[in-house]
Amino acid sequence: MIEVNGGIVGVSDRAVYFSTQKNLAPQAVATLGKKEKALLGEHGRLIEKDKVASVQAAKDARFTTVITAKGLGDDIGVHAMSEAAQMRIVGNVQALVGKAGKVDKVQPGLLQRSGKSLFFAVVTLVLTGLVYSIVSSIGNASAQATGRHAGKEKLLYSIGSTLGPKGTLVVGGLIAALFLFSAYKNSKKSWTTERYSF
Repeated sequence: MIEVNGGIVGVSDRAVYFSTQKNLAPQAVATLGKKEKALLGEHGRLIEKDKVASVQAAKDARFTTVITAKGLGDDIGVHAMSEAAQMRIVGNVQALVGKAGKVDKVQPGLLQRSGKSLFFAVVTLVLTGLVYSIVSSIGNASAQATGRHAGKEKLLYSIGSTLGPKGTLVVGGLIAALFLFSAYKNSKKSWTTERYSF
C-alpha cells in the first residue's frame, strides 16, 4: 500500500484499488476483488487486473497519477506524495498486469495548462458587462426594493451608488486581468506525462 493525498493506493493479486481508509489490514486486501470492494469505504475505487487500460504519471508539481480502466469503469486519479511513490504505483500496476506496457510521453496543451484561468476571465468579463448594464440603468433611482429579490436589488443599488458604471468596469477589468495574468503564467509551465498503455 502506498500513501497518497487523501488515502492509499494498493495492489492485490486480482486488482488495483484506492481507499480513503488508511488502516486496512494487509491480509484483508491481499486477495481484494469486486466482491470485497465494500472494504474500501465510501469513496473506494477498484479496477480488476484484466480491466486496467493504462497508467498515466505526470511529472507535475503534485505527481498526478491516473490509472484508467477499459470501458466505463472506475478510473483512479491520485496525487502521490513524491516521484518515488508515483513510480512505485506504476511499478505495482505493471507487476499486476504482467507487462511493462507501451510508453508514450505527452506534453499538456495550452487549454490544459491555462483553461481554468481563461474560463474565469471570460466569466468575469461577462458578469462585469451585466453588472455595468444594470448599474447604468439604475442611474439615480431610489432603493425601493420589495419582493422576493429585494436583497439582490439593494446589493446592486449599493454597488451602483458606490462604484458607478465606470468603477464597475474598472473593478471587473482588474479581476479579469488577474485571471488573464494567471493564464499567462500557467501557459509557461510545462510538464511531461508518461502514459503506460496495456
